[in-house]
Amino acid sequence: MPKYQLNVAGRNYLIRFHPMHRPAKHRFYTKFFVEASTPVHAEEIVVDSLRKDRSILDFMRNEPADRATITVEKIFEISDWPDCSRPRMGLA
Repeated sequence: MPKYQLNVAGRNYLIRFHPMHRPAKHRFYTKFFVEASTPVHAEEIVVDSLRKDRSILDFMRNEPADRATITVEKIFEISDWPDCSRPRMGLA
């Protein structure tokens, strides 16, 4: 099965990192490495994974009318896995 690297951006995440601080809008960038039958399937896997990620959801304070967004900016087919954590590198 083909391997893919996806460069992903998250935007408009209203997050409170500490109870004494007000929530503020944040963005992040990350890379995912997945196996999928097509680039479209790879994108579906990544977006679904981020939407269900408790390590992000537990900090979010967005109202339904002010949703955060996930954008897959680039998809590359790769021949080998890079020497890093999979399926996702850390958030930056």
